[in-house]
Amino acid sequence: MSIKSVKGLRLYYPTDKGPIDTYQLGHDGRVEYLAAEIGVDHLDKGNDTNDEWVKWAKTRGTSTDEPGLILSSRLGGSGTDKTNLFPKSPLLDKTLWKEHEQAAVEEASDMRKWKKIKFAIKLEYPSDDSTRPSALEYQYDLPSGTVLYGKVKNEAAAGEVEPEEEEYEEEEEEEYEEEEIEEEEPAPAEEAPKVEAVTPTPVQAEVSKVEPPPLTVEPASPSPPPEPVIVEKPKPTPTEPTYQYRSPIHEPPKAASPARDEHPRNEPSPKKAKPSKEKIDVQERSIITKSDLIELIPVIGSCKLALETAQAAYNGDGKLALRKAVQCSISLVADFYFGRAIARHGQILAKQVTEQTIVRFVSKAENQIIIVSTFKAGNQLLNTLSRMLS
Repeated sequence: MSIKSVKGLRLYYPTDKGPIDTYQLGHDGRVEYLAAEIGVDHLDKGNDTNDEWVKWAKTRGTSTDEPGLILSSRLGGSGTDKTNLFPKSPLLDKTLWKEHEQAAVEEASDMRKWKKIKFAIKLEYPSDDSTRPSALEYQYDLPSGTVLYGKVKNEAAAGEVEPEEEEYEEEEEEEYEEEEIEEEEPAPAEEAPKVEAVTPTPVQAEVSKVEPPPLTVEPASPSPPPEPVIVEKPKPTPTEPTYQYRSPIHEPPKAASPARDEHPRNEPSPKKAKPSKEKIDVQERSIITKSDLIELIPVIGSCKLALETAQAAYNGDGKLALRKAVQCSISLVADFYFGRAIARHGQILAKQVTEQTIVRFVSKAENQIIIVSTFKAGNQLLNTLSRMLS
């Protein structure tokens, strides 16, 4: 399915909306995305719209819009559920939208009980606060392998006028009257006081002409470097070597080695007692029955059988290796169908695991679960028969 859900919006998983699996809602409850799986039980189980929803379509769309069903009533869609409705232009029935819907209905009427039609749609809106979609992108995956993809515009028909948004004027709490502000004439600038120039006396003029003598800095004479101080190390005085007397080491006498043959050769050496065969069989059977339960677990059971196949081949046991290889291949087929069920319907259990979600998951993945249980049970039956015959 090439049409994916919208990122950032919550996904709903309904249990009371017929074939609808998931859907997403946006601003003011508008439908952004919807996905459904239509079976034979859903055909002709939907219902049409009424006058109440006709008014709803006109208020959310144009003046002559009509309520459009995202999923047709012939495919199980409801005409009184807001999740399955949008304001539709009458011109939309003249596009591929109607042709693909009719083709899906025709193939659904001829398909078998376990077959299903997958449907997904994404609605595009011109703005974030708009409630009327401008385009629809959808896809039908039919059981025959045919894919019906289309992207149509929900254009307004000629003569239709889209409702204008209501403009709300803010009420003024207080009214203010405009007053004329008289321009005041600027006051005349005050005259600055006149400052009389002072003529210096002849003594002041002579003092100002005297310049201070320039400063001269004599370079300092370099000081002689300090003489190195030589420190003589005291010479070590020779000392005479000292000798220490050590007494000879007296080793303890070695113990006499025991006789080589404590027991006569004719008498047999004692042997450990072995447990009886009945106890060994009981222990082996209990271990085998416990290990066989691991083979029922998906993936882990296949890994166990693969290791046992490799071990039997390494030991040169051809019959055991062949039997384990057959069991491993059967277990891998069961794991394939189990993974297929998780990939297709695992999103039902992703959000919250409840009794309703588990029942819905089992009903959706019923075919895969039957195949997995059949292959696992057959694998255990083959293991039991081969063990009895051997």
